[in-house]
Amino acid sequence: MSTEENYQVDLEEVVKKYGSMIRRVAALNTSSLQDAEDVYQEVFVDLMRRFSCL
Repeated sequence: MSTEENYQVDLEEVVKKYGSMIRRVAALNTSSLQDAEDVYQEVFVDLMRRFSCL
């Protein structure tokens, strides 16, 4: 398994483990569900960038 595959597996695990919590926190701290979804997506895009998965 390559390093890139390891990152993908780890990212999938992070989304499964923390995704619902991040979505709830985002929903509680934004004014709309669309804003919450944008925050949710940005969290994982940022994580992918940090691990150079993009």
